[in-house]
Amino acid sequence: MTREFNNQREEYPIVLVPAKILKSIENSLDEGSLRLLLNYHRPKLSGIPFPEKPSSQVSIEVSTTKITDINGCMILIVLGVSLMLGFSSGKTFLEGLGYSILIIIAETIAFFILGQGLFQIKDGKKTISKLRDQNELQELTAKYEKDLIIHQQKNEIVYKKYLEDVAKFEETIDQRKDQIRLSFHLKALPTEVKATRGNPSLKRGLAELRFLELLQKEMRDLTFIDMVISYNSKINSNVYTPDFTLICPKTGLHIDIEIDEPYSIKEKLPIHFIDCGDEKRDNFFLDHNWCVIRFSEFQIIKNPDDCLQTIKSVYNSLLTMKPTYTTELVPERRWTYEDSYILQSKKYREGYLS
Repeated sequence: MTREFNNQREEYPIVLVPAKILKSIENSLDEGSLRLLLNYHRPKLSGIPFPEKPSSQVSIEVSTTKITDINGCMILIVLGVSLMLGFSSGKTFLEGLGYSILIIIAETIAFFILGQGLFQIKDGKKTISKLRDQNELQELTAKYEKDLIIHQQKNEIVYKKYLEDVAKFEETIDQRKDQIRLSFHLKALPTEVKATRGNPSLKRGLAELRFLELLQKEMRDLTFIDMVISYNSKINSNVYTPDFTLICPKTGLHIDIEIDEPYSIKEKLPIHFIDCGDEKRDNFFLDHNWCVIRFSEFQIIKNPDDCLQTIKSVYNSLLTMKPTYTTELVPERRWTYEDSYILQSKKYREGYLS
């Protein structure tokens, strides 16, 4: 039977997992977060550019010349030279001035006519369209059609390569996702306070001793007794001692394993009933990142192998980040204070212990 880690407390076996570990199991690492962690980039499809279709018209460039501005420097030079020639030709000032004016007029007319000196000339280019030669157009069209076929073939190759790259990328992402999630998960397993050997327990029942023998046979390197959370007894005297403590040496995972009886044999008093205080005890371990597994004494005595397999399944699921565990145990409902007295009156424990 497959069960989820849902921290139910209504029936045995009870499996309680700290919030930190549960959150780690449920944590999903999406592709975007993983790509950021790994600095991976999803492949992009880069298509081959289409060949250019020939046009019936062709664009050509032609040279152009235009007058852009009057050359002021040349005007000053012309005026200066004209005045010098005029005054040097005349005998009197007035004759020189007259000759100068005539020379300036003549040169101005000449420059306007010839378009040189007084004006800045700028050469340029412009684009014009003309019809393409039909033979040339037919040749270019035939080449274009061949290029289209080649283009399609190249694009098919590029697209096939793209699909291969995407498949490889997704496969890598899936593989690394599981690895990275597990690496993060393993960091959530260690207890905040490790267990140390405490004082020997003065009360150890028959069920505990029998199950201890089975645990030592099957999980010797992982299970211990008389272990406590290491607190300074002078500061915190409320130290709980698990019936059994499972400790993973590689990950630091700690599991408190308990065997619950409905009443005490000697005093005939109810124990481990609902609201007896076990919830507070369990929460103490959960708050320190310990897991808790509780079996009824009846399950331990009647089905010890199934109890052992349940522990192994919980342990392996926690290490491998699975949200479920398996158990073949028949669920047993927790008892109330009143149920304990009824079971005691029927000598319920004495019946299966004998």
